[in-house]
Amino acid sequence: MNDRHHISQKFGRSSDSLFERIQADDQEIHLGGSPDVLSAKLRSIKKNLVNVLNSRSGGAPSAPLYGLGDLNDANVGSSDMLRQIANEITKAIQLYEPRVENVRVHFERSGNDELELMFHISAQTRIEHKDEHLTIDLVLMGNRGFEIR
Repeated sequence: MNDRHHISQKFGRSSDSLFERIQADDQEIHLGGSPDVLSAKLRSIKKNLVNVLNSRSGGAPSAPLYGLGDLNDANVGSSDMLRQIANEITKAIQLYEPRVENVRVHFERSGNDELELMFHISAQTRIEHKDEHLTIDLVLMGNRGFEIR
């Protein structure tokens, strides 16, 4: 067993290169690891969404639109502002998560905590030559960070 494979096995990393993994994802080829392709792809999409939505636009010079605008100035109690945030989330997903399409985001006020807002994301993704519907519950926490529930 070569050192690269041994290290990747020890730390749970794929021994396949970035380009091999991207190509496999594009061609829907399973390289190894989890046999549940749907579950693995959903985890990857969710992880990417958390990264994108917790980034602020203008923070990456190479991708100035990456992330969301500053939400600190927003009056979060306003229904118009909630619709605006939902629209911003939709645009960010459409720009920076190419594996999903037909994205819809709607909001609801969390009954448990005034400092949390719940956004429901529904979209479609293609897995093993089939369109799969996915829904993701996204929570905007009081500190303005997003979490997947």
